[in-house]
Amino acid sequence: MANFYKPEDLINRLNSIANSLASKPDSLALIGLGSAGLEINRLDQYSDLDFFVIVRKDKKQNYLSNLSWLEADQSLVFKFMNTVDGFKALYADGIFLEFAVFEEWELKKIPYSSGRVVWAHPDFDLEFANPQIKLPEQKQPPIEWSVNEALAICYIGINRYLRGEKLSAFRFVQIYAVDRVMELAKYLEKDTLDSFDPFSNERRFEKRFPQTAKILPDLMTGYENTPDAVLAILNFLDENFDVNEPLKNLIKNLVFSSKKDS
Repeated sequence: MANFYKPEDLINRLNSIANSLASKPDSLALIGLGSAGLEINRLDQYSDLDFFVIVRKDKKQNYLSNLSWLEADQSLVFKFMNTVDGFKALYADGIFLEFAVFEEWELKKIPYSSGRVVWAHPDFDLEFANPQIKLPEQKQPPIEWSVNEALAICYIGINRYLRGEKLSAFRFVQIYAVDRVMELAKYLEKDTLDSFDPFSNERRFEKRFPQTAKILPDLMTGYENTPDAVLAILNFLDENFDVNEPLKNLIKNLVFSSKKDS
């Protein structure tokens, strides 16, 4: 069940699901999202199929309780209701799905990215392919905030490492502090892609910020090596931004202490 399918296989499967829905009287639309939607040029063998199914009023639970409408061409070998609205699921041939089922009125109340109408009943209002409420505004934190937050996180993280809380230290330094590095990348190089995922800043980061991405292996060194990640983050901050010297030096001393103790 390795990913040996081609992008056209994904498109064909989505069209097959659309055809199945079209045969159901309570279906209104299938809206592709992400690489199955308006960014279909990104579709590749590693993609899954993200989509919304829109149904008539009071019919939502029928589609959630019985997924036979998904199995016209291929059976599901895994299905998991991960939200009250939808599932993650896997076909026998390895195509993976993430989908939600909504009634039309629900789309007025939820944030989502614009999608591609794969199929629609004449009764469906095509305006709902676009969000009816604005997505949360992506506010870029000030440089000073991201730098100081990264610095503070590294201080907390290295202390937890020294206490023996290696898992917490790993998460603080190699996830939360790296999140701040990703925010700062925008000030060092231009985003090379137009497609930005408003729900997940790490998506396509390597293509969007290739220079910053080169140092990521040094910032994410693994469970046992958080002190090395701390030093790498400090070096990144120090080389590119104004850093508080007393806190930076204190963190370095703690890192060196951790290495003496190991």
